[in-house]
Amino acid sequence: MFYKLKGYPHICSRCQKLDAIFIAFICWDLIADGLQSC
Repeated sequence: MFYKLKGYPHICSRCQKLDAIFIAFICWDLIADGLQSC
């Protein structure tokens, strides 16, 4: 997944919803930085 490739920790291996939220935060952060990577 995106956060694994970027070296971010996996919050909950059994909680896909939390994973999705975590990815969303990372994507939002990148977009805020102007990278538009998502």
